[in-house]
Amino acid sequence: MTPSDVTQRVRTSADPVDTRLMLAGGCEEAAAVLGVAVSIGATLPFSVVRLLARVQNDLYDISSAVRAVARGDDPPVELSDVYVDRVDRAVEHYDAMLEPAAVAALPGGTHTGASLHHARTVVFRAERAARAVGADPLIIRYLLALEVLVVVLARLANAEHGDTDWQPGLSGRLDKVELWEPLPEEWGP
Repeated sequence: MTPSDVTQRVRTSADPVDTRLMLAGGCEEAAAVLGVAVSIGATLPFSVVRLLARVQNDLYDISSAVRAVARGDDPPVELSDVYVDRVDRAVEHYDAMLEPAAVAALPGGTHTGASLHHARTVVFRAERAARAVGADPLIIRYLLALEVLVVVLARLANAEHGDTDWQPGLSGRLDKVELWEPLPEEWGP
């Protein structure tokens, strides 16, 4: 097989191994984006930094298990409900520190908050890849729980700044107000 044959196979291949590798890569990318959030999050409590490092480790566990299955090998780690349960408990713990959100928060706020919102989108993409490949339901549950946790942590990182709430259909209702102009007082900031 020549290098051009390999390139052509990579470009046209849609076999399940490729999708599994997209899932593995998505988990590693999520871990990397969480690392960026930690590196710029000088105001993050150490407990959150420790939590994010452990989540990064979990994501590498999932990636290594997915890669092993793709190769036909036994996974190097055994994933269990403990992974999901720990994330669920973290969601409850940190969410209790926040006021309930009326609507979804838009990505932004602090640099750390924006990075965590970015991480949520990467986790969401990994979760879609997990569904596409028919991954172990435990992996899908973990990624869904992690997506919620990362949103909670983004809101926590933005607690002093405040969330920028999503306002569904805002532009459609404000057709006479330009994007750069302030909203009418009755609409808020």
